[in-house]
Amino acid sequence: MIARNGRPAAKLVPIDTALSGKRIGVAKGLFVVPDNISAHNDDVACLFTWAGCSPELAAGYACCPVGHHGQSEFAPEKARDMIQSPRTTVWVSAANVWETAIKHALGRGDMPVSSQDAVRYFQGSDYQLLPIEAEHAVAVEELPAHHQDLFDRIFVAQALVEPMRLMTHDPLVALYSDTIIKV
Repeated sequence: MIARNGRPAAKLVPIDTALSGKRIGVAKGLFVVPDNISAHNDDVACLFTWAGCSPELAAGYACCPVGHHGQSEFAPEKARDMIQSPRTTVWVSAANVWETAIKHALGRGDMPVSSQDAVRYFQGSDYQLLPIEAEHAVAVEELPAHHQDLFDRIFVAQALVEPMRLMTHDPLVALYSDTIIKV
C-alpha cells in the first residue's frame, strides 16, 4: 500500500509475468508482401537523411555564390554534391540576389561576384529563382530569435513556407528546423 498524507493512495499487486501466447507470426496469412516492397526505399530514406533525396533545395549561399553546376571554391564538397545531384531542384531566393548586390556594392571584398553575374550563374546552372512573397515575410515574424541576420531569416521563412530544404553553413540557421541542412 502506498499512502499519501496518511491515506491509501495506491495498492501494489503482483502482475502475471507469463506471456499470453506466441507473438511471432501473429499476422501470418493476413498480409501479402507485394513484389515491389522495396520500390519506395529511397523516398523513405529521404525522410531521415539526405541520401538519394530529390527535394526542393533552397541554396542559402548568398555569401558564397555557387557557379556553373555547383562549382565554387567557397561551397563545401557536401554542398556541391547535393547541388549537383540530378535529383535535386535548386531554388535561389531573390533575397540571395539582393544580399549579393548589397555586399558587392559595399566593395569590402567579401563578395567578389556582382548580383548580375550571380543571376547569370544561377540561370546557367538551371537553378530556379524564388520570389519573396507576402506569406514569406509574414512567416519571419513567427520565427524564434535564433538568428538576427534579416536575409538568413527570410531564407528560413521561405524554406518553411514552401516547404523545401534549406542548405546553410551557419549553425544558428540550422537551429530553426530539422529540415535545414547544415553543410
